[in-house]
Amino acid sequence: MPNTTFRFPRAERLKSRKLLGELITGDQLSFIYPFRIAWQTSDQEGGYPLQVAFSVPKRRFRLAVGRNPVRRRMLEAWRLHHQPLIDHLREQHRACALVLIYSGKPEDSTWEVIERSIKRVIRGLIKGDLPPGKPAPPGRSR
Repeated sequence: MPNTTFRFPRAERLKSRKLLGELITGDQLSFIYPFRIAWQTSDQEGGYPLQVAFSVPKRRFRLAVGRNPVRRRMLEAWRLHHQPLIDHLREQHRACALVLIYSGKPEDSTWEVIERSIKRVIRGLIKGDLPPGKPAPPGRSR
């Protein structure tokens, strides 16, 4: 892997509320246990080819001391394994924005489960064959 870096630069963090809202309500949804994935690709207009946000809902983990370690594990697994996706996006001259939402059980928030799932998400984004997610129930927003 040429030019491999294990960094998570500020430019790679998805912070735009407008873009986050578009992703969550968009139609490109997928589910790889324990993550719901919302993503959007576009032609690269400059800047960083990949932006990502991580979310651990308060509904599953009431206390922040439960949510924060899960979010840190997600970020660390992403940081270690995301380089092939960045290389692929640069080759294709594409940009991708995605949100990873933890929706698994608290007992499935171990490092091994999260790392294995992050690898599957990255492989699916590279190959373009992420399994479709379930639509939200009627009358309920995502």
